[in-house]
Amino acid sequence: MAALTKLTVTRWIDPQTKSRVPANTPGAKKVKDKTDHFYIVDKTGGKVVRTNTHCTDRKAAQAALTDYHRKQERGEQGLTDPRKKHLDKAIGEHVAEYMGTLARRSATHRTEVQRVLKLATKGMKTLKDFTTEAITAYLNRTSSAATGNKHRAYLSGLSNYVYRMDYTGTNPIDRVDRLKPGHAEPESRTRRPYTEDELRRLMTAARTYPLVTRGQPSRGGRPRRDGTPAQHNNPTQLSDSYRAKLVMQGRERELVYRLSLATGLRRGELSRVTVAMFNGNKLLLPKSILKHRPKYVTHVIIPIVPALAADLSAYLKDSGKQPGDKLVNVPTKCNYIREHKARLRLASIPYLTEFGHADIHALRTTANHYLKKNNVPLDVRQRYMRHSAKDVTSKHYDPDNRRPITMTKRVYFLLNELDKLITRTPPTPT
Repeated sequence: MAALTKLTVTRWIDPQTKSRVPANTPGAKKVKDKTDHFYIVDKTGGKVVRTNTHCTDRKAAQAALTDYHRKQERGEQGLTDPRKKHLDKAIGEHVAEYMGTLARRSATHRTEVQRVLKLATKGMKTLKDFTTEAITAYLNRTSSAATGNKHRAYLSGLSNYVYRMDYTGTNPIDRVDRLKPGHAEPESRTRRPYTEDELRRLMTAARTYPLVTRGQPSRGGRPRRDGTPAQHNNPTQLSDSYRAKLVMQGRERELVYRLSLATGLRRGELSRVTVAMFNGNKLLLPKSILKHRPKYVTHVIIPIVPALAADLSAYLKDSGKQPGDKLVNVPTKCNYIREHKARLRLASIPYLTEFGHADIHALRTTANHYLKKNNVPLDVRQRYMRHSAKDVTSKHYDPDNRRPITMTKRVYFLLNELDKLITRTPPTPT
């Protein structure tokens, strides 16, 4: 129990100089005085702790002693609160400790949980910042209710763990409700399928775009006296080596479009495919690079139509790529969108019409629309699109949401026919 007292201070004074000298100095006089300030002396636990109240008045010192007892009971002195060291620990250490309890779960699950927890705790320093308000604010920023509820489940595991280990006095997740359907749902973009003529023109534009843009006359120069801009009729002179490089780049960009259309691979998935995953007439892809990862399999086999496989093999031979290189160099998302819009302008294809956007992802919509028009059943189209549920294919990729009647499986044949249509040179009109 702490007590209030004035401490006794012993000093040694020189009688002649009246200054303080070391103890046992010959001729020095021993003097004992009381301190002006009151001190709180606490002998709890066998250790004496002296705290200066900086008060000379006893009533004021008594108020300081009362406040000291109240803080000690509440654990604010760090003597009796066992949670203080855990609350002050970095949130990343608690996440790493929690991940150690998931050792028996699959590697895919642990990777996803760690990714979500790292994203959700970004900006938090210690466990004190892991509050109900912080969790709610993060979940409100998620793209959809389904995604938010999945992330809430992962955060619930961490929150229950720190509460079960008595690191926190309350469980922050208890007051966080599940998101309702429609919460924070962004307006989905309507994508229109390309027509066969638009696809043919898009492939031509992709193949010729690097050479056309680099071969144009340089812009700039003084305007004419009448105010009209300067005219440059002489095309830019390109060396043979640079021209060959541009031709190879155009071939690669065309293959990117054809692979996206014939395989249904998304931009991110296609950017992770290497040369070693191409086996002449098919792609052998580990499921780790796919957005939808089917259970009980380690790899997914995607057949490549003959004409595309032959062109791809010829391109790999001419480019001299190694097995560890990317199959095709896919630009980043922002650059891909910018380049795609430039190719649409070269091909005279409108990007946005009353029927929707003609963006890169619309290639998947085009393939699904073409398969459905040829009576390919919904479950087969779902496997081709690699969707987790049939309603994703029918709701977001079918224009009229009507199931076909014929149940024949002709995906490979139809994709081959579509590839022929978009790469065949149209007949010259007479």
